[in-house]
Amino acid sequence: MILLWLVMALMIAASLVYFFVSLQKNLANDDGEKADSFAAIRSEEIANEQEVGRLTGQEAEALLKDLESETQHAQSMDEFVPRHRSFLPNLVSTKYTLLGIFVLVSLGSVTLYQSLGYAKDVAFSQALAAKNTTPKMTLDFLKYRSERYDRAEDWYYLANDFMSSGEYAQAMGAFQAALVKLPEGSADQVEVLVRYAQAIFYNNGNVSSPEMEKVVDKVLVLEPKNATALGLKGVAAFDHKAYLNAVLTWQDAARYNDNALERQTLLGAIQSARQAGDISYQQVPALVTRQIALRVIWDKSKIQWHSDDVLLVYALAPGSNMPVAIRRVYPQDLNRPVILTNLDNLMSKQSLEDVGKVDLVVKLSKITAKDLTKGQVIGIKKAVPSNTKAIYAINVTL
Repeated sequence: MILLWLVMALMIAASLVYFFVSLQKNLANDDGEKADSFAAIRSEEIANEQEVGRLTGQEAEALLKDLESETQHAQSMDEFVPRHRSFLPNLVSTKYTLLGIFVLVSLGSVTLYQSLGYAKDVAFSQALAAKNTTPKMTLDFLKYRSERYDRAEDWYYLANDFMSSGEYAQAMGAFQAALVKLPEGSADQVEVLVRYAQAIFYNNGNVSSPEMEKVVDKVLVLEPKNATALGLKGVAAFDHKAYLNAVLTWQDAARYNDNALERQTLLGAIQSARQAGDISYQQVPALVTRQIALRVIWDKSKIQWHSDDVLLVYALAPGSNMPVAIRRVYPQDLNRPVILTNLDNLMSKQSLEDVGKVDLVVKLSKITAKDLTKGQVIGIKKAVPSNTKAIYAINVTL
């Protein structure tokens, strides 16, 4: 980068020098041509005046002598200036001083542009638009912005980049910087604290620590139903062998978590805690009381899924248009059964617990659509019991 800047600076300086030298030569040539042209025109005018009788021969001769004297004087002055200029410092020369000012201003402008960081912003934006960025380029740019602007959002983005690359210790430092810069009472405080707690957890080898527990407690004071914080609190309880507390906490985490895959992970953790603590369902009732499993079947010669396809799989109570359970599923997840439970009632006050039979519906949409529910129904199965161990096959067609 420095080498490219030096090359650019030299090109600017050379261009300005060339411009001023060319301008000087052109002005000098113009001055000489103007002087010669004036003498010739004036001589012709005197001859014409003499020819028509407005000037006598004696008057014409006197005027020509005066013209010759003026021309010689002008030439002597032009020769005098270069002869004596060497005795004066170069800085006294107006044209060279002006040239120096232009060079300094131009190079100063480039330097200021570089120091303000606009060049880096523009270069990264262009690479991003052209999809030529690399993980290292992104990390370097985020480091630069964080150190330069020292804003909470810049530190947060840098921390997340560290998290994605597994550099959890560096992520912890960046999250701490983001928390310091956040305004008091900021709505983003919970999100930053949650990610900070995760960084502490991962950096400690996926084991809880007093530092993580302290951050988790701060989150739950601000947002008692935060699913991620509850999940980490359950981990801490499990590590302390407080298995009953782990089951109860993880149940809350699963109840408030909107992500079906994360809920499945939590349900597996709950089972582990039940076994480790010998906790019966009489002692702590099961969180999942109703579930329906289904498998989507399609003709691979007729249906080809696209990268932006998304399927809504949901259960409708008879006579209702509002799902009592719904899941969003991507084509790559269709190689295993889709399970709807009483926890999947995200769009209704009812759940599978409140109905005896349901209609299963599969709807195809695009992930870019503003409303996924406006997609195309490609499969349906009517009057299915709301709680069964069977796996229902739904054939879909386009």
